[in-house]
Amino acid sequence: MSEMQAKDFKTIAELREAFPSAFLANGSVDFSGQSGIRTLPRDMTVDGQLFLDDCSNLVETPDGLIVKEGVSLTDCPALKKIGDANIHGMLRVVFCPRLHEVSNTLKANSLWIALCGNLASIPDTVQVARSVSITVCHALTAIPWHHVNGHLRLMGCTGLQTLPSPMTVDGELDVSDTRGLELGDDVSASEIIARKCEGLTVSPRLLDRMGEHIDLRGSQITISEPGGTEPGPAC
Repeated sequence: MSEMQAKDFKTIAELREAFPSAFLANGSVDFSGQSGIRTLPRDMTVDGQLFLDDCSNLVETPDGLIVKEGVSLTDCPALKKIGDANIHGMLRVVFCPRLHEVSNTLKANSLWIALCGNLASIPDTVQVARSVSITVCHALTAIPWHHVNGHLRLMGCTGLQTLPSPMTVDGELDVSDTRGLELGDDVSASEIIARKCEGLTVSPRLLDRMGEHIDLRGSQITISEPGGTEPGPAC
């Protein structure tokens, strides 16, 4: 199908007829590079992985989507919305510059979003069972989770000023290459990496508590105090 023929598919039967080779024997579905898809059927179930990479006209993922493994969406320039879904593996969304909406009923085992410059927020009802990585998403101003069971990586999210309070990360917290972020005493993680940050404010109690488990190399930091702030050296 050409880009002028991009279609809203209503049924799995229509998809099988249009893209028979996309339905693999192992239960996965691979629509990578298919410009003829604008939308997919509601309540779609995939027993393996779902690949939607390089789908140039895909505008959203369908509501009611269930995927027993992971979903990959890379370089989808028309994608605006991640719909309601239950992803048993990782949801990977990379270089989708028009993405600006995530369903408030999204569930995923782990989440990786990168280079999505219009994504400003994620609803506080989005559920992620394990690690979260949201990197180089400059419009992002807040994240919803107070507790992340795995790692939390927020590198290059220059619009992010604060973290939820309190914030507990069972694994590693990486906020490198952020700008104007504040790390308060109510942040907890096994390791904190905050390299090459501009205007980073850090609680002295957090520094004392983390000790050698906080990495501030290359950052310009300010040590916050109850009555104000005290500039700190570049590390």
